[in-house]
Amino acid sequence: MASPLEQVAQSGAALMARWMREEHDRPVSIGTSVSIEEGLPIVELDVGGQSAALAVIPLYDANADPATLRYKAQWEERLAAFGVEPCIVWTPPLAEVGDDAGDHLTGRIAEAVGALEPWQRGEVAFPVKLGVRRVGDEGSYLNAIGGLQPHWARFTNQVLGQYRLDAAAIHRLPDDPEATTQMIDLIVLVANGLRTVGQTAEIDAEDTWVVQRVPDLPGPMVLAASPQEWPSDGRAVRRRLRRGVRQVQERFPALDVDLRLVAFVGIFSSLEEENVAIALKGMDPSVFGAFDVACELIDGRLRVLFGPARGSILA
Repeated sequence: MASPLEQVAQSGAALMARWMREEHDRPVSIGTSVSIEEGLPIVELDVGGQSAALAVIPLYDANADPATLRYKAQWEERLAAFGVEPCIVWTPPLAEVGDDAGDHLTGRIAEAVGALEPWQRGEVAFPVKLGVRRVGDEGSYLNAIGGLQPHWARFTNQVLGQYRLDAAAIHRLPDDPEATTQMIDLIVLVANGLRTVGQTAEIDAEDTWVVQRVPDLPGPMVLAASPQEWPSDGRAVRRRLRRGVRQVQERFPALDVDLRLVAFVGIFSSLEEENVAIALKGMDPSVFGAFDVACELIDGRLRVLFGPARGSILA
């Protein structure tokens, strides 16, 4: 079985290969092995008969913690046992890949992937509980923690009194903004039903993760960081990005290839929340001479950060 770092490399290679096929109309085949030196995976590609090297830089600790790795492997085994097509499960920040002895979570993933076409990206919803507590009678204010924290202002002038919302069970909101609006409307309705300071209520909600059917992979893969790590932390992202780029600068010149590619793989709640582009722009421009293309792969989406460089086989 491939190591977690090899899986990140395989996932990155599959998505980059698809991008070159679709956006640049190039036939691409992926090498069967992943070379890893000092934590930097490099995958060999054939792009229309010309050689390419892809460095995949994870912007989080792909090795996570022992418990996460154990449950991650169990999820992948169960998904394969369900007959699920090769896919990527994008675990959002702070989310836990836990024990699923009853197959409730992996069963939902299997169902979601089964409804996808090859290369299609979709969502899987897991039921969770939120807690809301009335903490005061004055004003109109709700203090939210967790996945709804960025939306706290939307509760202003809707709730009557002061409230505290525990939405820590939500790690990612659905792509459809209307679904988030419906969730907020339900919370407002329940909160306004709490008449006494100190009164609490539970609310049924959903944590929504991304799944992606990826035919080029050998099987289902779960990309996950430790739930104790904040993988989108700006300083940590910049540190891993700079270290990875330095390694690319050291290793790429020795490779006799026609195309040099870099893929940054990050764990973020959405592509809109990424901070990879900002970190890359803050680097010495000379680093861009080490590669022809740089892309970021986040939440099942690909965004080009640099290139294709002038004179490259993709230009």
